[in-house]
Amino acid sequence: MRLVGIQIQNFRSIIDSSEIRIEPFQVLVGENNAGKSNILHAINIFLTTGNAGVKDVDFNRLEEPIILTGKFGNLSIDERKKLRKYLLGEELIFEKSISIIEDESTRKNKVDTEYHGYIAEPKDWWLSTEKVIEHEDTN
Repeated sequence: MRLVGIQIQNFRSIIDSSEIRIEPFQVLVGENNAGKSNILHAINIFLTTGNAGVKDVDFNRLEEPIILTGKFGNLSIDERKKLRKYLLGEELIFEKSISIIEDESTRKNKVDTEYHGYIAEPKDWWLSTEKVIEHEDTN
């Protein structure tokens, strides 16, 4: 499994990158201050647990979260079996949302991180164990 794409929102100079495809060999070309280092830093933050040292200066707009959406592909057969209910097609999509919130005890701002992923639901209710139990409980 490897990271094959990332979308970066509200991080430093990047408002919304749209999806950036990531190849095994990647070259970023652009003028100075175009955001090349910001892309690399965002990938590092995405792949690091927790808030990865994000500070309020890393937000393009403080009132909106930094959202990093990564797409993993090239999964082995074993990985596809283990992660089947989390896959969208042949890919695992994972989102990291980083926000500034007020700590209730200290009243100071702190960085909070949430993770979101896709969980597949069968199209028909009778193909899902949870939905069958739910359906039986209502009858």
